[in-house]
Amino acid sequence: MVVLRKAFASLLATVLLSTQAVHALPKMPAHNKHATHHTRLVGRQQRIQAFSPPSQYQTFGTEGPEIGAFGENWEQTVLSFAANNFGMDPAGMKWTSGFLDGNMGYGWISQTLNGIPIANAVANLAFTGGKVVSFGSNFVDLSNSVVPTPKEGQRIGTFLPAVEEALNANYTLRNAQGEIGEAVLEYYIKPDRSIALTRVGHFRNEETGAYLEAFIDAITGEIVAVNDFVSHSAYNVVPIDEQSVEDKLITLRNTEDLTVSPAGWHSNGEFAFFHDTRGNNVHALLRGVPVASGNQNSSYLDDYEVLAGPNLGTNPRAATVNVFHAFNALHDVTYRYGFNELAFNFQGNNFGKDADFTTKKNAVDNIIANVGTVNARNQAFIAVPPDGISPIVTLGIFTTDDLSAPRKDSAMANDVLIHEFAHGLTNRMTGGGTARCLQTFEAAGLGEGWSDAMAKYVSMFFLFAPDANYFDCSSWFAQKSVTTRDFVIGKFLTGTETGLRRFPYSTNPSTNPLTYKDVSVSVDVHAVGEVWANMLHNVYAALVEASGYSLTHFKDATRLSGNVVFMQLLHDAMKLQPCNPTFVQARDAMLQADVDRYGGMHSCVIWRAFASRGLGTGAQTEGYVESFEVPTFCT
Repeated sequence: MVVLRKAFASLLATVLLSTQAVHALPKMPAHNKHATHHTRLVGRQQRIQAFSPPSQYQTFGTEGPEIGAFGENWEQTVLSFAANNFGMDPAGMKWTSGFLDGNMGYGWISQTLNGIPIANAVANLAFTGGKVVSFGSNFVDLSNSVVPTPKEGQRIGTFLPAVEEALNANYTLRNAQGEIGEAVLEYYIKPDRSIALTRVGHFRNEETGAYLEAFIDAITGEIVAVNDFVSHSAYNVVPIDEQSVEDKLITLRNTEDLTVSPAGWHSNGEFAFFHDTRGNNVHALLRGVPVASGNQNSSYLDDYEVLAGPNLGTNPRAATVNVFHAFNALHDVTYRYGFNELAFNFQGNNFGKDADFTTKKNAVDNIIANVGTVNARNQAFIAVPPDGISPIVTLGIFTTDDLSAPRKDSAMANDVLIHEFAHGLTNRMTGGGTARCLQTFEAAGLGEGWSDAMAKYVSMFFLFAPDANYFDCSSWFAQKSVTTRDFVIGKFLTGTETGLRRFPYSTNPSTNPLTYKDVSVSVDVHAVGEVWANMLHNVYAALVEASGYSLTHFKDATRLSGNVVFMQLLHDAMKLQPCNPTFVQARDAMLQADVDRYGGMHSCVIWRAFASRGLGTGAQTEGYVESFEVPTFCT
């Protein structure tokens, strides 16, 4: 039985009132298009605007509405709850994904028309102990909308030549014989609030690294919208030889965490064992080929000579080994904090750990990492398609037009590797594995911020001993105690004091002055990300100051030390927040995550840290209005 409490009924009334017929949705000020729009320049200079209807999001602490007990068909219980409280026929909703993990449950639902999902209308619920703890939705009332019928749609092959030309990318469902696989039908709510019936296809350009999800009008062939699976990281770089870098490697042995990688790092998870840089979690490839070990004991002992340049001697092999080690270690650490098979992580074999759940994770989506990519100068990026399709990491060489300046390999910059891996984590965990829910300008900026924060955090973990050879040690190893020092990302690649960002990440406003209002004037997702990452830096520092620092953080996520709590909340909040979250919603998800796991014991610490950078209780998405206030119970 579903029980609707007064507070939740009030919320849903607000949702329904604010989501009248699509054409009646209010237009927002230009600066708030950050939260709902993202204009991309793709392919052959095609400017395409993606859109996500404004979302409503509510967290309930411990006072959420009762959802009832779950049986075998628990996903149907979630669907019925959502349908009843939206006042909609269950035929207008479709289960997308979900899972039960410990005492928590998570479900993602798509709005449908004519039984076909609406790509950019998503709801999500999280629950524990028979109660809903958070609810998000950007469903809309479509009763007055003109809706194309499925029979009007044409096959994607009708439009492919023009679409591939415009996107400068190839359709991925075409085999060696040229036969074309049919793209699925989905509706799409356009920025002008009209409804399009679209064919949805994936398009790749292996030379440029482009990886797009395109929504093609199934009637006219117009490219309605694109989701970009690539998190772009192209930088203006002037590498100068100002760092002291050691010229030797530290040898590590038996570094696998066999609890979370039970077959080790060099197995496909079944009966095949590799003596090269391939395994169940990662395939690290040097120009398309894995690097073989020097012997049958899987030893990889190539030296890296920094001054020799990235393409000389054994440097390319050493760089590939470093990538293999880094991504495997990140798999194992983040698994401990919740990025596991159920939560759409990257593995070729799931060891049956998702077999008891309705939403079964597709296998064979371990990371494919390409090292020494010739056409990726001054770039490092990851393409993160939906669950079941391998993410692809491209790692280029960083150089300048000054031929005397040393070139540096992004494969040896572990803060950059962590940044890219974190893009994979956040894109998979937000939105239930669809990789569609960090696509608006503001949400994409949050993604950049989480990636920088993860790079900072894992570096504080002292996880990768070899990195002492490639980083300025004052930034990489400094965060080993309750004293949180400033952090610079990309210092190895740039040789500059601020690295790849405008300011170091710091709790000192004189060192890093960014606050919430700076989002409104940001013209690049990385600039938005800097604001969020520095807020998270302040949250991290406050938690460590209040609760101390654990040295067993990468294998023990049960500690109550500040650094462990921070990483756990970062993971937990991903599963709670709505599709394409705003700053305010991401903050609220983190606070709710603290209630769910720790009973809210850190809430005031978190509130004060966010408020110190303008994201206090009165902060508003519309106009990016700052607030430095905290709840009265924290004063």
